[in-house]
Amino acid sequence: DAVTNLALQSEDFSTSWTSTNYTVSTGFTSPADNATANKIVRDATNTSSSALAQNVSVDSSTAYTYSVFAKAGEFSKIAIREGVSIGAYLSVNLSSGASIDSSLISSSSITPLPNGWYRISFTLTTTASQTSFGCRIYALPDSYTSGSPIFSWAGDGTSGLYVWGAQLEESSTAGEY
Repeated sequence: DAVTNLALQSEDFSTSWTSTNYTVSTGFTSPADNATANKIVRDATNTSSSALAQNVSVDSSTAYTYSVFAKAGEFSKIAIREGVSIGAYLSVNLSSGASIDSSLISSSSITPLPNGWYRISFTLTTTASQTSFGCRIYALPDSYTSGSPIFSWAGDGTSGLYVWGAQLEESSTAGEY
């Protein structure tokens, strides 16, 4: 069944996504075997307010699934998060494909794909008053072991990881991208 992806520019994080303390480069090989993947590089600012972000209008008290395709680069840990209301997150080690930590989600999935890519997703139900879903993506340092993906640290301005195909859908499972 066809799904509606509510995230805009889901293959180009340099356009409809707000980048705070990241640079976004385009033209890398994606899971679809074309040059549409992005590399996100954490800059050298020591701060906790760093993310790729897009806010999407949603219905309250409704199940949504947020997913992103990701691949390790110089960094091998990533988190995806709902950053407007609930603060739910899933953090993943992209070297092993293992979940590191999660909070406030009803389910999650980490699916290995060819060439080192994973599709990571989580499902949650929006709150009774929630009208916006904050799609957030964070590269995490090797020192990250658990807890919220929001904490102070600085990148080096060259190290990053690869992302592609963000999807937010009104569903209790991740549909076909």
